[in-house]
Amino acid sequence: CAAVCRIRSRGSRSSWIACRVTEKAPDCVVVSMDRSFPYAKLSRAASLVRGGARFLATNADRALPMENELLPGTGSLVAAVRAASGVEPTVIG
Repeated sequence: CAAVCRIRSRGSRSSWIACRVTEKAPDCVVVSMDRSFPYAKLSRAASLVRGGARFLATNADRALPMENELLPGTGSLVAAVRAASGVEPTVIG
């Protein structure tokens, strides 16, 4: 499947890049909210990042506020990939 992704820089300038989702030799690994984040995904993401794929995170929110509780947010998943790969992500949101 193909997608067009908008990536904002820290300034006001933004740019568009064309993205293609692939399982083979990806240029980047994007970590986002995943309510079923299995060990196999963590292992694959860390391996790809250690192998040179760029590590992108949609956000670094540690918790996801719900009505009566806090659930782990995307930042929790990002922290797992960071710890497993030893690489700091580029946070794009």
